[in-house]
Amino acid sequence: MWFWNRLKRLRLKWHHLNTYFRTLSDANAIERLTDFTRCKHPVLSLYGFGATRRSVQILESRLRADGFGVFSIDLGGFMDLFNTAPIDKTALMVAAKIENLSRRHKLPRFSIIGYSKGGLIGRYYLAKLGGEERVHTLITLATPHRGSPWLLLGIPLLVGFLSKGLRQMMPQSRFMRRLAKLPFPRGVYVASIYSPADKTTPPKFCRLSEVSNGTRVVNVNLPQTRHSDFVIKQKAYLEIRKHLNEGIKFDLKMSS
Repeated sequence: MWFWNRLKRLRLKWHHLNTYFRTLSDANAIERLTDFTRCKHPVLSLYGFGATRRSVQILESRLRADGFGVFSIDLGGFMDLFNTAPIDKTALMVAAKIENLSRRHKLPRFSIIGYSKGGLIGRYYLAKLGGEERVHTLITLATPHRGSPWLLLGIPLLVGFLSKGLRQMMPQSRFMRRLAKLPFPRGVYVASIYSPADKTTPPKFCRLSEVSNGTRVVNVNLPQTRHSDFVIKQKAYLEIRKHLNEGIKFDLKMSS
């Protein structure tokens, strides 16, 4: 009996794995669900390292249900998937696509939600590439703003072989030191949301320096939230929505 139950579970796992690989080519497919001509509060979602656009579908569906106009960008990478390219290079590509969309559809200033590495891409775009002209709010979810400690645990050679994007996320890497010196521009609302339950990016690696120079930066501790929960759980979504609305109010205040 044990053998047959085990065999049944293995067959089920193989079926799921086979389905995953068969549908992988569509994992970053972008569905045109947002009407940019009636998009009052646009939100750009940026997924994390090793993930695809599909990983943020639940979050995007909730945002649309609450009236936000969500759009995504294929971040490419290994096999043209998985967001493995260097952060600065990806941010340049994102900046070009944002500029194209904003001009074509006359988009108002919008928000960015960056999950894990996606938050670093959004931060670099804002701090280095003049993103404040298009963006008023950046919300990062489980983003290693001070680098990921896991990349120091005996795998630097493997990391170097696999991805420059990973090397950039090592604590005290040249990229991280450079990013730390770039201030957020004035008139932008920034929220870093993290959790002690997240073993991938512990809180001390996610916290940002809070400033009051015309930029509002807040750190948000969300207990009992694992790394993948930030784009899945309702509790995390409610916190995200709260800060999206805070960002909109901050933008109105700074514009008045």
